[in-house]
Amino acid sequence: YDQLSRYDDARPLLQRELATAGRGPAGEVDALIDALAQLGQLELSEKQYDKALPLLDEALRLQRPLHPSGLTTASLLHQRALLYGETDRHAEAIAGYLEALSIRQKRLRPDHPLLINSYGALGTAYGRARRYGEALPWLQRALVASRKVHGDVHEETARRLSNLSISLLALGRVEEGTRAVSEAGAISRKVFSGPNATLATQI
Repeated sequence: YDQLSRYDDARPLLQRELATAGRGPAGEVDALIDALAQLGQLELSEKQYDKALPLLDEALRLQRPLHPSGLTTASLLHQRALLYGETDRHAEAIAGYLEALSIRQKRLRPDHPLLINSYGALGTAYGRARRYGEALPWLQRALVASRKVHGDVHEETARRLSNLSISLLALGRVEEGTRAVSEAGAISRKVFSGPNATLATQI
């Protein structure tokens, strides 16, 4: 439901799941963590940040002692960092993304999509904090990995180029930034057959 943006349908189901998990045996904490995370993601998707944060905090509080270096812990850290970034808590967002990245780097192959996502998210977080010089290497790493995994003509590669161009232009590297924007637009025109939001932001 959440992936289909049917939030009104998803919320009562997830709330029921959370209530059921909360009444379960102490040994079934994984179900409770999952329910907290899913409802937290739904609230985050709807930009209900004041509702999402306590859910994600509680999920992390339960998850960390069980699996401090687990991928679920990394995912929760990443989710919460996204929330921090959306609410202009940039230092906390960067710290959260770095912690999530540290876990993922130990558990995943270098070109895993979750790692690419971490690189890009961290670069974007630095950019939102106007720390463009620190953003650049992470955005470049995300782009290089995306080209390797997806190829040059792919929606994901276009998105990475578009994100990279923001920091390049902010740093006054106009020629490189413009080239990145142009390539992103060219890729989008090849990938998509009609007008779309991605293309509209790149031309």
